[in-house]
Amino acid sequence: MQINVIQTDDGVFYDEAGEQIPAPCQWFALCDNNAVATEPHPILGDVPICRRCRDNVHRR
Repeated sequence: MQINVIQTDDGVFYDEAGEQIPAPCQWFALCDNNAVATEPHPILGDVPICRRCRDNVHRR
């Protein structure tokens, strides 16, 4: 089953019915935080990312 996910500018994710859904961070395999935005990953393309991972990426 495919679900289309819609992201707003504030990093909130919604399904097709307009219900808010928690999207897990997919930047690092072992991260289990909820995503707050998407970030262009060098291998995976745009992926959901949590605040902690995003801060680590931009700190480098």
